[in-house]
Amino acid sequence: GALLESDEYWDWIDASDPDLTRAYTRQERDQFFDFFDQSGTFDTGPVVDYKQPYVDQFIVGLESEFTPGWKAGAVYVNRRNRDVLAMVDRNISTNYTMYENVSVVDWRSGEPVTDHNGNDLVLGQLFISNDDILYLGDAPGLTPGDIAGLDFDQDIALTTTEDGERKFDQIQFTLARQARVWAAQASVVYTDLRGNFFTVNGYESADGLGLGAFVRPNEQTNFDGKLQGFADWEFKLRLDGNIVADLQGGLFLAIQTGDRYTPVYEIDPRNHDFYTEDGQLFDPDHLFGVSGERVFLEQRGNLTYDTQALLDLHLDYTFRLTGVGIQVGLDVFNLFGVDALTSADELVNFGTFGTPFFRVPGRSIRLVTSLRFPNF
Repeated sequence: GALLESDEYWDWIDASDPDLTRAYTRQERDQFFDFFDQSGTFDTGPVVDYKQPYVDQFIVGLESEFTPGWKAGAVYVNRRNRDVLAMVDRNISTNYTMYENVSVVDWRSGEPVTDHNGNDLVLGQLFISNDDILYLGDAPGLTPGDIAGLDFDQDIALTTTEDGERKFDQIQFTLARQARVWAAQASVVYTDLRGNFFTVNGYESADGLGLGAFVRPNEQTNFDGKLQGFADWEFKLRLDGNIVADLQGGLFLAIQTGDRYTPVYEIDPRNHDFYTEDGQLFDPDHLFGVSGERVFLEQRGNLTYDTQALLDLHLDYTFRLTGVGIQVGLDVFNLFGVDALTSADELVNFGTFGTPFFRVPGRSIRLVTSLRFPNF
């Protein structure tokens, strides 16, 4: 298995101002810039103890027509991901030194970085690579004897891990009514999706980037919890039928709780200083090996986006002419113009946490005209 991911940071050192509208060649980079830091890695490892990833699924359902024209149903769905495939550092437990209650400060202003609640950011746990400690020869709170006893032997493999979990439980209830000139359907769904892995295989990150929490120890903080992608509760109601003569209509109501999300801090020694609980300052190079690792500041999935309540309407009328019917339709989506937040900045690094990215699309109207020929 292999993963290549690399970001380099260079400081402008020329006396003139840089031109931000152009790209610089490699030769110009070496002339005008000074290398500062790198986040990312190129890691390879053998495929070890491979097992084919799979999903166990159990579904049971009941449906009954308890009276003419009325149906009710219930379905239970259970899924468990098995033999999750991941990049794993098999020496992760001995490759890092853990510090508690580490404060994060903006080195330029000297002011504390704030978390998602506006409080001073304090990392309950921060893992430092022993490789960086050994390179520097010292670290806060460690004696020369402590450092001499440290070891760093990263042993990365692509393998099946028992620590990767994804558990899906869902209960669905449905009720339907079919009459001569109208119909109705309603459903209520509860979903519980928990774990620490997005997919049955691949990397832990939803976008496929990063080695994941089984190589990056800071990403294991609070990483078990509610996973995104499904609303906890969802209610849907659909009504349609003939209103009068050739006028037909319908409505669709959907109410669901918001998706789950978690505030995150991305370890950034380029812009931030780090202090131990007793006030000792880390050298930025202490954080070199863990730079860019993302730390969940609450239990995964503790927060939810806005609840959505969307109502769509449909009307159509058929004008009957000799040999042809002209149907004119009107659709109104999101009738009440709900603007519920569906995605926002979850990173606390730069004081932009909660900045909206996406909302429910606003109200829209669609007109449709069609011709209907009786013989076709």
